[in-house]
Amino acid sequence: QLFVVLAGQATFYSSLHEVAAVLGQFEGILVPRGAVYWYEKSSEENLVLLRAAAIAQNAPHETRRLSEQLQPAVPVEVREGAYFGD
Repeated sequence: QLFVVLAGQATFYSSLHEVAAVLGQFEGILVPRGAVYWYEKSSEENLVLLRAAAIAQNAPHETRRLSEQLQPAVPVEVREGAYFGD
């Protein structure tokens, strides 16, 4: 998978606490197939990511999740009349 930050800042982790990269606008990271990772927004600005991925036809597609070990999800805040780029 390839992630590119279009706006904001993202911190990617290779385990629960090990930082793999802190990415700003127009920076990216390649996450190899099968790698354990997670990311979070790490600035006050909204995080906008571009993600691209490909799956090999005969390769198993198994994703290990860290969701249970991380903090609960933050609810989405909808701001009426606000759009990306404003």
